[in-house]
Amino acid sequence: MSKRFSKILLTLLLLIVIITSFSLCFATDGEVSNTATENSSESTTNSTETSTEGTDSEQEIYSGDLYLFDDKIVMDQLVDGNVFIFGKDVQITGQVNGNLYVLANKVTFGATPEETENGIEYNTYIRYSIFACANSIYYNGACNDLYVATNNLEMTYDSYVVRDVKAVASDIIFKAAIGRDVDLKCNTVQFGENEDNAIIYGNLRYTSGSEANIPEGLINGNGSVSFTPLSQKNQDTKTSVIDTIINLLTCIITVLAIYWLAKLFAPNFINKLSNNKLSAIDVLKAFGIGILTVMVFIVLLIILSFIAIGWKLAFLLVSLFIALCIVSTPILAIIVANRLKAVLKIKQTSIVLALVSIVLYGILLIPYVGPILSIIIYLISIGMMVNMLIPRKELTEEEKIAIEEAKKQAIEMKEKRKQEKLQAKEEKKKNNNNL
Repeated sequence: MSKRFSKILLTLLLLIVIITSFSLCFATDGEVSNTATENSSESTTNSTETSTEGTDSEQEIYSGDLYLFDDKIVMDQLVDGNVFIFGKDVQITGQVNGNLYVLANKVTFGATPEETENGIEYNTYIRYSIFACANSIYYNGACNDLYVATNNLEMTYDSYVVRDVKAVASDIIFKAAIGRDVDLKCNTVQFGENEDNAIIYGNLRYTSGSEANIPEGLINGNGSVSFTPLSQKNQDTKTSVIDTIINLLTCIITVLAIYWLAKLFAPNFINKLSNNKLSAIDVLKAFGIGILTVMVFIVLLIILSFIAIGWKLAFLLVSLFIALCIVSTPILAIIVANRLKAVLKIKQTSIVLALVSIVLYGILLIPYVGPILSIIIYLISIGMMVNMLIPRKELTEEEKIAIEEAKKQAIEMKEKRKQEKLQAKEEKKKNNNNL
């Protein structure tokens, strides 16, 4: 056991040197769905040409979460679940009865400007929220909430958002109808003019390089307009979007690097991760262990601060804790990926790991709740890592057989009691009928 622990410790110390330049950028769905997922290639169209037909009202509904990966993607399905898209040129022309997560270079919701000129329209509707990160986003559809980070954002006059819009972009053309509040951070923003301007039924709060022209009728109701000048330090939003994409790629590379290093130096540890069931009890247990680990770490640092040579031990303790934080979330990603491989019918572990990494990183981008969820995920990850590193006595074959026999006997006893209760219930019923 000590030999295996030394291997793992050596791997951790190597990772400190290799990944010190990597950002600790893991976080994570709004809702991590446990619904059934299927192979996206069986129920979606990833074509090289944009569809020129509207959504067929009698189209078969895709049940479960949908995952799409390709250079050019046309999501034209009716999906009863969440949709996760990772591509280069993406067009959304279908309907989603859930949330939509998309990471791409260019994203188009609904018909393109060229298709609109030719009289082609799509009934694009996302029932809940859209979380999109892209270089360019063209929004011509409908959803409940819209959260975007992009370089160029255009929202058409025919589009609307039922509740809130929160966007970070370089240049914004904003003409949509919004049911509640709008929060924008950008270099420039245009709200349309004359009859072709946006309508906001709540408050408009925007941070921009210069104050925008507010057309008459923009605020419909008791809402207000709040403008904050953009500081020189934050004006280059395009750089911030590029940094976000680089951070995402860094996260994916970090997970894959840790996976292959662990597979090389500690294959038994990877097998142990594969056997992790990731049940609700395991998650709660890991969360508790994670909180306890952080508390113990803080207490030890306080104690070492009162010892003459404690700073050396404190430095070692901090180094080990940083190494634990670096590998903990990737370890959680590996566990989740092993559970998803069979569901997604993908044999390549690296592909599933990349998908899980994208979801974990996407959670960090969720406004307001992202940081809270990231802390929870870190605590669960640290708890799982510590729990697996705790030395345990290996059971002999006889002990394993004895445990299995005890489980079988317990199940048989439970079934026997159940039958006895049913029999007693039937006899009681017969006696009542006789009376």
